[in-house]
Amino acid sequence: MRVKGYRLIAPYYEKLRNLFFPGIRRYQAEFHRLKPHLVDRIVIVGGGGGDVLKPVLEKFKKSTIYYVEPSASMMQIAQKRFGTSRRIFFIEEPFEQAVVEDADIIILPFVLDIINRETLPAIAKKTRDVLKSKGFVLFSDFCEPKGIFAKIKLALLYLLFFPMRGKLQFSLPDYDLFFEQAKLRKVTQKTSKSKQYISALYQKE
Repeated sequence: MRVKGYRLIAPYYEKLRNLFFPGIRRYQAEFHRLKPHLVDRIVIVGGGGGDVLKPVLEKFKKSTIYYVEPSASMMQIAQKRFGTSRRIFFIEEPFEQAVVEDADIIILPFVLDIINRETLPAIAKKTRDVLKSKGFVLFSDFCEPKGIFAKIKLALLYLLFFPMRGKLQFSLPDYDLFFEQAKLRKVTQKTSKSKQYISALYQKE
C-alpha cells in the first residue's frame, strides 16, 4: 500500500468522512455479543487517526491493544490522541509485515475497501495466522452503494485516497472471498437500514 500521500489529507480525513458518512462511527463500534472479560489481546488494522480507539478502550477495559497503521501521518494523530494509554502498542507497519500474534480479536474498521486488491490475499492469510484458535474478527465497511447519490458519495471518498493508492477505484472488494481465503466463519451480521454500512463477526475454527 502506498502511504506517503496520507500526510496531505490526514488532518482533515475524519472530519470529511464523518460529514459524508456519519454512520461509520456507529458501525465500527459495533461489538456484537463479544464478552470483554474473555479478551486479552486486540489487533486493530488500519485504524487511521484513531477514532475507533475510544469505543474499543471503553468496551474492553482490560485488553491490550496493538494498533497497526502504515501511515506515519495517521499514526501521529492517533498517538497524539491516545498515546498516554499504557494499554496501546502502536505499530507503524503494513499489517502483513507487522509482528503481532495470538490475537483474541482482530478489528478491520472500514479498511478492506481501501486496500489494494492485490494485497488482500496476503491480508487474509495474515489475519488467520495472527488469530488464536476460536478467535474473532470484527469487520465493518461499506455495502455496495444503491442509487446514484450513494455511488457519488463513495466515489468522492475514494478520490481522497487517490494520492495514496496511485489509482482510482470505484467499486468494493469481494468481502465474502476475503473471509473465505482467511478460512473464517461468519457468526453474526448487522446491516444499516440505509443498506450503506455492514458490521459482521467472524470466527476462526
